[in-house]
Amino acid sequence: MKILLTAFKPFNGRKWNVTEEVLPFVDVLGASIRRLVLPVSYKRCFVSVKKSLKEFNPDIIISFGEAGYDKDIVVERRAHNSLHSRLSDEDGVYKNGERISMKGPEYLYSSIDINSLYFKSVTDNLPVSFSNDCGGFICNEVYYQDLLSSISTDRKVLFIHLSSSIYDFEKAGYNISALLKGII
Repeated sequence: MKILLTAFKPFNGRKWNVTEEVLPFVDVLGASIRRLVLPVSYKRCFVSVKKSLKEFNPDIIISFGEAGYDKDIVVERRAHNSLHSRLSDEDGVYKNGERISMKGPEYLYSSIDINSLYFKSVTDNLPVSFSNDCGGFICNEVYYQDLLSSISTDRKVLFIHLSSSIYDFEKAGYNISALLKGII
């Protein structure tokens, strides 16, 4: 099994991005893993993903984004075909209600069994919550594009937001790995 894990570089004047810091600690035993750190750019982020999809051809894509949640790990159920942001990306671009795909559906849902992830999180007492709103910034675009690119394949796709207040990167990576263990 091949898994592509993506995270984001720091942006908006920050010295680090929790997703980039946690990424080395996420592991799925028996899987070939490629880790990719994306620019926080509407124009450039999915170009990097497309290149990895072509070169690596993963069975699963798990992308991570940073958010101001009070929960450490938030599994996103769906992506919305719309972009809106209060912040500009690192290229100075703002989005205000633009569609990601003119022909795509309003929502695309994770192709990984979210109910199994939920029961795993409860059974193993993991600090995980679940959300129906991936936001409107680049995280949502990456998730939507990942799902859209996987429609005609057997590729599984998941997006996980991590709290910007995480400081124990190794523990967060361990909890994510535990959540994924046996599910994928």
